[in-house]
Amino acid sequence: MENRFRPVVRVFLFAAACVVVIAMAGAPNLVDDEKASSAAQPTPSTAQTPRPQPLMPLYVSFATLDALDVASTSRVLDSGGRESNPIVAGAWGSPAALAALKAATAAGLIFAAERLRRDHPKAALILMFAANSGMAAIVAHNYAVAQR
Repeated sequence: MENRFRPVVRVFLFAAACVVVIAMAGAPNLVDDEKASSAAQPTPSTAQTPRPQPLMPLYVSFATLDALDVASTSRVLDSGGRESNPIVAGAWGSPAALAALKAATAAGLIFAAERLRRDHPKAALILMFAANSGMAAIVAHNYAVAQR
């Protein structure tokens, strides 16, 4: 990987970690049973659907796969390949623009999954499974192309 893109990967991983922390801020607080029983019960209109347990690891894995996409695409470009995505190709010349673009897309997807989870937790899981599967396929393809 070119030296100029190593800071991009570090910045992107930091931004992804920040997104995960922000998403977790909306998670229900963990309290012991005594406090929970004495607290007022929420009304149905204010009750939140609990976050499915696999959702948080799916957020982290998506952010990791997104960073691996930057690293693998960099390898492909270093070996003479080209970027197929015209939006990313335009941002590839600037490490800051690339980091911002990748962080924004990851944050947007995680935000959408969090909004979806409120009313449709299974749909949020399906969305994140699909996003992780697609990104894993892209990363695998990039590394296969870089090997040629």
